Amino acid sequence: MNFKMLLSFLLVLAFACQEIEQPKTVLSPDQLKRIQAEILTEVPTTKYPVNAIFDEKIELLGFDIEGEFQAGKEVTFIWYWKVLKKIPKDWKAFVHLDADSGKFRQNLDHVPVENMYQTSQWNVGEIIRDKQVVTLKRELPNGEISTYMGFYRGNVRMPISKAKAKTKEDAPRVIGPKIKVKYSKENALAKKTARIKPTYTVLFDDKFSEPMKMDGILDEKTWRSIRPFRLKGLGAAPNLGNDIKAFVTQDHLYIGAELQDKHIWGTLKNRDDETWKEEVLEMFLDFDGDGKDYLELQITPHNTIFDANFKTTLSGENRKEQIATAKAFNIEGLESAVKINGSLDDTKEDKGWTVEIRMPLRSIPGYRKEVTSMGSSWAINFYRFDRPDKATSFAYAWSTGPAGNFHEVSKFGAFLFRPKAVRVAPNLGNKPLNLKDLQKGQRFDLN
Repeated sequence: MNFKMLLSFLLVLAFACQEIEQPKTVLSPDQLKRIQAEILTEVPTTKYPVNAIFDEKIELLGFDIEGEFQAGKEVTFIWYWKVLKKIPKDWKAFVHLDADSGKFRQNLDHVPVENMYQTSQWNVGEIIRDKQVVTLKRELPNGEISTYMGFYRGNVRMPISKAKAKTKEDAPRVIGPKIKVKYSKENALAKKTARIKPTYTVLFDDKFSEPMKMDGILDEKTWRSIRPFRLKGLGAAPNLGNDIKAFVTQDHLYIGAELQDKHIWGTLKNRDDETWKEEVLEMFLDFDGDGKDYLELQITPHNTIFDANFKTTLSGENRKEQIATAKAFNIEGLESAVKINGSLDDTKEDKGWTVEIRMPLRSIPGYRKEVTSMGSSWAINFYRFDRPDKATSFAYAWSTGPAGNFHEVSKFGAFLFRPKAVRVAPNLGNKPLNLKDLQKGQRFDLN
């Protein structure tokens, strides 16, 4: 490469590394007049005050809403911005309307004042009334909506100088007031009938007649007498057997799993490694189903354990921090064993692997003895990932698929309990469980 070519290359590289400004909007006289009409002379009184300051340059005084805040309806948000210092660059305002712990979001990103008034054109001292007409999503749930606000350009968000509340993530957002949603009967009915959760009846007794050897082989009489339920394949997952069984004694919860697998492998060997990235069986358990103080347990073919106690539902905010805190917990007295039907970590074709777990009830977060009494239930879910190779992944689940969040406790299935001595009623398949019959002492094995 000669000197001229090198110089040309360096010039191109230098320009490529610079931040490219978007062209300024050229406004017509009519547009300038419309913007001027939105410049206020007095500080407004708002229904939803915020008083957050961004980079010591912009203050969000608050906002108002005109119209019925209801699913599918059109409303007008009115944002009030105060200019504290000159803003040399153009930033775009963003608003997130969130609900149900991250299950619902509507973005209201925009350039203020009908997408006309770029921030680099704002003048110090101005109070800008910014009207934004929005059609609310039909999926908007009943209840309350959380609001998050900020400014961004590309992948960078404007820092927050002052706020009553803000997120602690690398990309900051101001946490604003909650908005009450006007009740929608249609929305409530759709949510109620969206899905029926699966249930599984768990046998329990104070004493079992035989000792349970923790060897990963489910050959004891107790295991052979219990009917399993099967995890369902998601997407393009092949039809593999993923059968789970469970029973409870006075002191322990037992889980058994038989998993078909043609290539069994794994590289993770240390407790609390990121086991979800390889072949793994996962279990989530929350006694009261409130999404707080729940257990996550994962086991790999190498019998590598990941266990965690989440005090609150894992969400997008501070995700790594939440996981690090949760996995510091270890299930005291946990025993597990894995049996490989084939060969581990080679190229030969395998048949599958079996997992056996014995977990002391007293070591499970939030455990109370009455949770295994007649007619009680636990919120629980299982996942399994089969990875024929490092580039391919197939998912299986019992109650809900991993649609971005495995921790949606409200969508888990349920473990129901019955004593060992109760007579067995005919299997009901996928029919809804009749709790009155359960209280009379009938057993339901639901697959």
